Amino acid sequence: MKQITLLRRIFVLVGGVFFGLLATTTIVIYFFFSNLLITNAQDYLHLIMQQNQRMVNTSLKRVEEVVVGLNNDRFIYEQVALPVSDNYVDHAVSRQEINRYLIRSVYVPLRKYFGEVNYWFFINDQYQSSTLYTSYSFPANRVLTMQRAREMAFFAATQSAKGRVWWFVNADKPQKIYAAVLLRGTFSATTIPDIGVLLLEFNTTDLLGTDIDNGSQSEYYLVDEQGAVHRVSKRDTPIESPLAQQFLQEYFSKAPQTVNHTFQANNQLFSILSLDSGWWLVGVTPFTQITQQTHRLSEFLIPVTVLSLAAVVVLSYVIARSVARPIVHLSQTMRQSTQQSDLVVSLPTRPQTIEITLLYEAYNEFITRIKQLLQDVYHTGLNVKQAELRALQAQINPHFLYNTLDAISWITFDLGDTDVPHVVSSLSNILRYSINDSDRLVTLTDELNIVRDYLNIQNFCYQLDIQLVIDDALPCATQLFPKLTLQPIIENAVQHGFLEQKQKTGIIAIRYHQTDTFIQCEIENPGEADVAMMNKLLQDTSEPKKHGIRNVHNRLRMLFGADSGLYFYQTAQRATVVVLTIHHPPSEHPVTT
Repeated sequence: MKQITLLRRIFVLVGGVFFGLLATTTIVIYFFFSNLLITNAQDYLHLIMQQNQRMVNTSLKRVEEVVVGLNNDRFIYEQVALPVSDNYVDHAVSRQEINRYLIRSVYVPLRKYFGEVNYWFFINDQYQSSTLYTSYSFPANRVLTMQRAREMAFFAATQSAKGRVWWFVNADKPQKIYAAVLLRGTFSATTIPDIGVLLLEFNTTDLLGTDIDNGSQSEYYLVDEQGAVHRVSKRDTPIESPLAQQFLQEYFSKAPQTVNHTFQANNQLFSILSLDSGWWLVGVTPFTQITQQTHRLSEFLIPVTVLSLAAVVVLSYVIARSVARPIVHLSQTMRQSTQQSDLVVSLPTRPQTIEITLLYEAYNEFITRIKQLLQDVYHTGLNVKQAELRALQAQINPHFLYNTLDAISWITFDLGDTDVPHVVSSLSNILRYSINDSDRLVTLTDELNIVRDYLNIQNFCYQLDIQLVIDDALPCATQLFPKLTLQPIIENAVQHGFLEQKQKTGIIAIRYHQTDTFIQCEIENPGEADVAMMNKLLQDTSEPKKHGIRNVHNRLRMLFGADSGLYFYQTAQRATVVVLTIHHPPSEHPVTT
C-alpha cells in the first residue's frame, strides 16, 4: 500500500471533518430549523404566559383585598344597619354617605389597576336602609336592594360561594368579566345578617395589562371552573383557527389534571396555567407565525454553503501545513539521533506554537534524561559490585565474633565459673539473632527467647533480679513479628522501670490478647513514666535516631497498617504498660522473607 505524506493526510482528515460538520449543520438547519423555532416559541410563550399569570393573580388579589377590607370595615356596616328615619333629608344624607364610601373603598383603589371599573352594591333586605333604594333600577344606580340581585343569574352562585369571590362572564358581554361576593361583616362576631352583595365589572383585557399586543398573533382565553372558554383580546376578530376554541372546550370538558404546561396540538401551541380564582389562563400561538421564518433560510443558505466550502479548503490546508512542518522536523531529528551513539542532537527552541514548543522541549528533556539514566546505570553497577565485596567481608566478622565468644565461654566454664559462660552464651544468642537475616519475620517464641537472654545479661551486669512473667497463651501464638520487636520494649522497661528508679528486683509481665481483627501484647513494668511524653514521641515524624521504641512503632505500622503500633498508659498502681497492637487476623500472616 502506497504511503502518503503527513501534510496530505492531515489535509484530507481536517477537510473531511470540516466538510462533514458543514454538511451536517446545513441539513440540521434546513430540515429541523422549524422544530427549533417551535421549541423556542414554546418556551417564549410559556414565559409570557407565566408573566400574564402573575398579572392576573395580582389583579385578582386587588379585588380580594377590597372585599376583605369591606368585610372588616365597621363604617359600612353601621351605615347599612343604621335605622332609617322618616326625614327625607336624612334619607338623602344616608344614601350620599354609602355612595361616597363605596367610591372611596371600591372604585378608587381598583381604578388604579384597571382601565374601567363598574360596581354595584345590593343591600340586604333585613336592614331598613335597603328601603332607600327600592325605586332604583340596575344598572343605572350603584346601590340597590337585594331583591334586584335575586332576580339576576349570578345571585345563586354567589350565595353558594359563601363569602368567596365568584368570577363569571356574561354571554351578552363577552369582553367583560364580573366578580360577585357576599359581604359577611366579619369584623364582629355578633353580625349575623350579611351586609349585602358586591358586584364588580372589568374589561377582560385589563386583567393582562398591556401585554396583549395588537401586533402579536397569539390569542388568550379564560376558562372558568365549569369549562366554559372566554376569549380575551383587543381585536374585534380572532386570528387563529376557529378550531382552537372548540379544542379548548373539548380539552377542559375532560377535567384535565395537568396544567401549567405548554404543548402542541392542531398545528398550534397551547400554554395552560392555573389562576388563584380556580380558572385557567390559556395562550394560543399558530404555527404559521413560526414556519414562515424557515422559508427565509433558503434565500441565503446556498451562497453561505458555497463560501463555507471554499473557506474549509483553505483552512484545512493552513492547519495541515502548520501542524505537519514541525512534526516532520522532529521526526528527522529523531532519526538522526538514532544514528549517533552520543545523543548530542537536539531540537532548537525557536518560537513555535505552545504545543509544538512543549513537544520540542519534551524531546530535549527526554534526550537529557536518557543520558542521565545511562550514567546512573553505570554508577549503580559499580556500587552493586562494591556492596557485594563489603558483604563478603562482613560475613567473616560475625563468625569470628561468635567463635571468640564460644571460646571465652568454654574457658571460663573450665575454670569453674558458671555465671560468665551463661552471660556469654546469652550475648552470643543475641548477636546471632540480630545480625543474621534481620528482615525475617519470627514467632513470639523466638522473641521471648531473646528477651530472656537480654534479661540474663542485665541481671548479671547490674546485679538485678528481674523476673519475666509470661502469659500462658503467649508461646502458643502463631502471629509473626518483625525481629527485635519485644527486646527494645524490655530494654526500655529495664532502663526506666528499674535502673532509673534504683530498684533491684521486680517483675516484667507480658500479657497476650487475641480477637478476630487484632492482636495485643501488654508489657508492664513497675516503674513510673511520663506516658504522655512517650505517646507524643511515637507520633513524631522526624527520622528516629536513638529511640528504639519509635523504631518498633514505625516498623509495625509499615508492616500491618496505620492502626497498628505501640501505645503507653499508666495503671492505678502507677505502673507503666506498653500496648503492642497488630490489626491483622492470625490466619493472614505476612509473607516471611
